[in-house]
Amino acid sequence: MRRLGALLAPRWRALTGSASAAAAALGLLACLCTLLAVVGPRAGAQLRTEAWRHFVAGSLLADKTVVGTVDYSDLSGPAGLSAGHVQATMDLLSLHLQTLPLARPAADWSSVTTPPLAATVTGPARLGPLPPKLELSFRNTLAENVRVVAGKLPAGGPGTASTAILQGAVTPPVARAFGLAIGSVVSLPGTEIEVRVTAIVSQKDPASTFWTTDPAVAAPAFVQIGADEGYWLGGIFIAGGDLPALLGRVNPAVTEVTFTFPLALGQLTAAQALALRPVLLGALTTAGSLTGVQQQPILVELSSGAVQLITDFAAEAAAIGNVLDLLSVSLAVLAASVVLLVGWLLAEQRRPEFAVLRARGASRRQLALLVLAVGAVTALPGAAAGAAIAVALTPSSPDPLAWWLAGLEAVAALAGPVAVTVRTHRGYAAVVRPDVPPARLSAVRRLVVEAGLVLAAAGGLVVLRDQGGGASGDVYASAAPILLAVGVAVIVLRVYPLLVRGVLRLTGQRAGPSAFLGLVRAARVPAGAALPAFAMVLALAVVSFAGMVRGSVLTGEETASWQQLGADAVITGTGPVTAALQRAVAAVPGVRHIAPVGIGNGYLSSVSGFNVLLVTPKQYAALIAASPLPRPPAEFTASGAGAAVGGHGSAGPVPALASPGLAAQLGRGPVGVLVDGEPVTVRVVGLAASDSAVDAIGGGLGYLVLDREVAGAAAAVPDALLVVGPSMNQQALRTAVRRPGTTPTVVFRSRLLAGLEDAPLQDGAYVALGLGAGAAGCCGLLVLLLSLLLSASTREVALARMSTMGLSTGQGRVLGLVELAPQLVGVLAGGLACAVALVPLTGPGLSLSVFTGSGAGVPVRVEPAWLVVAGLGLVVLAVVTLTAQTALAGRNAARSLRMGE
Repeated sequence: MRRLGALLAPRWRALTGSASAAAAALGLLACLCTLLAVVGPRAGAQLRTEAWRHFVAGSLLADKTVVGTVDYSDLSGPAGLSAGHVQATMDLLSLHLQTLPLARPAADWSSVTTPPLAATVTGPARLGPLPPKLELSFRNTLAENVRVVAGKLPAGGPGTASTAILQGAVTPPVARAFGLAIGSVVSLPGTEIEVRVTAIVSQKDPASTFWTTDPAVAAPAFVQIGADEGYWLGGIFIAGGDLPALLGRVNPAVTEVTFTFPLALGQLTAAQALALRPVLLGALTTAGSLTGVQQQPILVELSSGAVQLITDFAAEAAAIGNVLDLLSVSLAVLAASVVLLVGWLLAEQRRPEFAVLRARGASRRQLALLVLAVGAVTALPGAAAGAAIAVALTPSSPDPLAWWLAGLEAVAALAGPVAVTVRTHRGYAAVVRPDVPPARLSAVRRLVVEAGLVLAAAGGLVVLRDQGGGASGDVYASAAPILLAVGVAVIVLRVYPLLVRGVLRLTGQRAGPSAFLGLVRAARVPAGAALPAFAMVLALAVVSFAGMVRGSVLTGEETASWQQLGADAVITGTGPVTAALQRAVAAVPGVRHIAPVGIGNGYLSSVSGFNVLLVTPKQYAALIAASPLPRPPAEFTASGAGAAVGGHGSAGPVPALASPGLAAQLGRGPVGVLVDGEPVTVRVVGLAASDSAVDAIGGGLGYLVLDREVAGAAAAVPDALLVVGPSMNQQALRTAVRRPGTTPTVVFRSRLLAGLEDAPLQDGAYVALGLGAGAAGCCGLLVLLLSLLLSASTREVALARMSTMGLSTGQGRVLGLVELAPQLVGVLAGGLACAVALVPLTGPGLSLSVFTGSGAGVPVRVEPAWLVVAGLGLVVLAVVTLTAQTALAGRNAARSLRMGE
């Protein structure tokens, strides 16, 4: 190991010269910045994948299957339909669907099911006087999906010339309901069919599509066909060998032949799921055209709820992608700025060395190749290591955007030092002094470049605003903070020197020598200050964006929890809400307001039906006023402001609150409705919570809130209690509502809110936004430190000169702080401007309702706390760094003057 170090050390020194530390820092930062650039989009893809799998897990099984149906006549041969025909068709259809992510083959199944047939059972049925019906079903995977409780699975029964005797299997619920046991015989009048029960079977996986597609085969279901008509429906499984005998005695036109193929959607990534939609649509359109075993054409009609499932998720994925891509692209550009500054520092440290080489005849191309070799040895391995670490952290979340951003970091690490070196050494032994004003041509060139950047940024922001905030995966549309930072940084660099000169004119000679000299130096902005200013403004913009989104999501979740419940707690199941119960609840520590609610029924000809919540207006309004929900208008709480049901009370419409959907149908004018069968004229004067749990108590149809006094004798007895109290004792509340013979239910809003915050999507978004803001803040601090290091040599020379004229260390510190203060104030003002502008720029394009689980929009707003913390970090780091530089400059004044010469 020592030999290897001894061998490599001279080569390293020859390659890096006097900037070995800067070269090593370039490799390290290339690794970290590439890691940041690659892991951002891949983590976003992983979060979208988690959202997809959570979305799939909560969806219906019917939305995760492909179902095929075919006419009986298409499959049946001369001898009728057999199990072999069904199986051959299913195998052929399975081959045509191989482009889809099908579940394991054992999960596929086919069925031939008769329509409900009137049944006569020999045992004691327990269904009452209503007539029972049975459907006979052959399923090819019966043995794989059941456990035999008693008897043997059907294998095909004997028959006579006049009657078909089939063998059947039933589940225990069907057996109990129809009075069946092993050996029982079920007659199907009008079909010449008898079914002998040979097995009682139970379900292996009740959640599988085998049992959920047609629940009647698992347990009897009552089918309502009229106001006073209906029948009990159950199912019997038969053997495939009995199909010809069965189908020869029932109407084949209404016999269903279906094929069910469950999809393994939960194993897909979000990108794979979105790419599946066109493939699925194509398969559903073409895969059903088959050629049967007898060369006859077969058309299987295919359908799947997965098409709509993926369509619904696409909007959710776009919303997540907009947020995370904005964050990822901005962080990657910020990281590239850090890498560029390190490359600049590398070039600055080698400037004297390269000046000597230029004086000896070296060309700029040779210098560029030398610097490029340093980058190839340090930056490229560092970037590769960073990318490898990012891939290891997110192994199953590929994203093309990550590699574009990784390329950006590599180009910045390689090309940055080369560009600075070539520009710096335009002449032989060129020495550029930042305190000397640039030539007129250089100033004009800079003005043109800055004007072009501002116009490009403004034009890009206009296009971005017209697009509605951008689209997931679009790098340009994800660059809103970058475009803002470019324009703001250019304006800051142009404006703050003018302001500093104005301060100089105002203060004149009244300022002390340190302050005066600091202001003079601050007014001379070197061209190299543009990149640090842009990077720091961008860092503050990213921090503000992350804080804005996270704060808006938290506020949206709080609002969604209030909309979902309508109170801090909702109590039901206690029976009538008595005065004693209300006193007990009001006495619970932390409870501030209570409001009993009675649930009535409302009806309007244009509305199928809705709920009516009967409350005491002042009590209800006091409860709502203690919550973030919209306060009821004074008209609602005014006493005697409406007509009672049945004509009691003063004339005029009853003021009411309505849920948004119902309010849109009722309108704002007086309208006649029925409340518990009695006519009443109401007028909607305000809105209630959009999907409050008190509505769900009555069926979730939309609801009105009315004064219970206007209902007179028809008023429903309060059967629910709303409670508001942010710090209530939940255990004490549960104890207070317990009553003998009742099973009270208490739903707490805090539990709903915790469920929203702990969901995979929300939790992942919090982590991503928090880490993104932290990374942006660290990058901002690093940019400030690098900019101070880049200007350290000129500052050290100035302090050394002033020291020889009697300037004290304290005065030198004041000079450095005054010099930096205007630029730092300008950067903070630019960050604030970005934070404010991001709200109207990106707000309309961010659909944050996906994070709150609510359909209502989530408004965005500035979160100043995040910006204040980042700004304080910059100020503290600037003070500490300048203090250290001033102390070092005072000790090495002579060396600094020699270096300045």
